[in-house]
Amino acid sequence: MAILGQGARHRQRSIAAVAGRSGFPARRHSLGSPTQAGGTAAIDCYIIHHAANTDRRAYLEGCNLRSYATMRFVSDWPPERIAQDTERPYRYDPERWNAAMAGIYRTFVGYAYAQQNGRTPWAFGIWHAGRTLESAYAQAGWLRPRPLTTSEQSCYRNHVSAYARILASGAPFALVVEDDILVGEHSRGYLRRILRSLPEEWDVIDITGGVSMDPRGGQAVVNHFFYRVDPPRDRTTYGYLVSRRFCARLLELIGDPVLPIDWALTDAMTRAQAVVYWTYPTVFGHGSKVGKYSETVTRVMPEDP
Repeated sequence: MAILGQGARHRQRSIAAVAGRSGFPARRHSLGSPTQAGGTAAIDCYIIHHAANTDRRAYLEGCNLRSYATMRFVSDWPPERIAQDTERPYRYDPERWNAAMAGIYRTFVGYAYAQQNGRTPWAFGIWHAGRTLESAYAQAGWLRPRPLTTSEQSCYRNHVSAYARILASGAPFALVVEDDILVGEHSRGYLRRILRSLPEEWDVIDITGGVSMDPRGGQAVVNHFFYRVDPPRDRTTYGYLVSRRFCARLLELIGDPVLPIDWALTDAMTRAQAVVYWTYPTVFGHGSKVGKYSETVTRVMPEDP
């Protein structure tokens, strides 16, 4: 039977419910944490940005994000450059898509199955997923091979540019967000508590979420609000912490675009056996999903056979 549509409405628990809570552990990440004068947490924030989105940049530069993060806009690969690129032009190849999807399709199908079955644990959904790539395509047609749009390629390459910058920076980790995040009244306090309570070892921490994916039964919880994700996957690429050492690994594993960047990140996490956590509640809102902005990264889903 054909099941498993994508992208139910993004639910977010009130940040205020956690940001105001006391008694968070003070343990630091083993990689260390950058600080400003006075001990206030400061983190490099790489913002994946399309220069035409001037309203988004104006919002981010005008909100209080700059008071606790060093904003670094990443717009190395605008769609115009993608369209004119002759050195590394995009090449759609269904076989490369299938090869990349082979290691992760059960994760995607399993999560979609769990979403359609109430509060079914994610792990049970993965167990229930089809055993072949062909059966996954039959269950979830949105996984089938398709060309990436120019905007998807632009987003992909800008994320990769951010990984290279983080690696070159020498900072132990950084925050990567897309330019349609919304900063809430309690985002600063919650992010500071996250940075003070990080797990001992981690590669990626998804702090913004999306597609209605919240932690469920069976996930190990560390330091109150870090939920281990195994097998590893992201929820989206709207906002996540990434360690410098994993950026080095990503640059080895992620080459030219084949899958969209969020799926490619899950593929890299899987191959590297990355240590991945989700936070709940999330730190930032997502402007494109709540109507503040229109979508600028478009996906053209494959037609049914």
